[in-house]
Amino acid sequence: MTDQAMTLPETSPAAGLLPQSMGRMTLTEWAQMPITWVGLLSTDVAAASADLQAQIGAALPAPGQSLPCTGGHILWAGMGQALVMGTALSSVAGASVVDQSDAWCALRLSGPDAPAIMARLCPLDLGFDQFEEGAVARSLIGHMNGIIWRDGADSLTVMVYRSFAQTLVHELTHAMRAYAARLALA
Repeated sequence: MTDQAMTLPETSPAAGLLPQSMGRMTLTEWAQMPITWVGLLSTDVAAASADLQAQIGAALPAPGQSLPCTGGHILWAGMGQALVMGTALSSVAGASVVDQSDAWCALRLSGPDAPAIMARLCPLDLGFDQFEEGAVARSLIGHMNGIIWRDGADSLTVMVYRSFAQTLVHELTHAMRAYAARLALA
């Protein structure tokens, strides 16, 4: 054995699998970015919200919501939890902070049929008339737990843990293929 440290090349969770387009839909991977989990240590959200406001220009979002912030967005991620996407944080008053940049796979499903594709995999109504821009939900996606974020006028970001990246790509592309075939026959 040598004394040289072995370094592994950095790869994205869905490396080599995307982008894919079918019908009126496109599936792409978010570029690698800092993702920081913020978990409140108590039910008093004031200190954490004030510190986040000072650091990134946005407080903790309300349940089911996201807010733009310096360098990205902050997403509600559960009771007393948020994900700060695009900006690294080292501390937040009254909260635990964990860098989860390498823990998530974030895919963007773009196009007018995104809600119909997700209806094949998710029990929630993600119709663009119901699931408003900026909305966030935790739900099952196929058999995986994940986060769904309406990040644009006709797009959804679907996030699962990195270890499920290939499964998520498979499930979404299978649903896209089936939906595109259905439209072609209509």
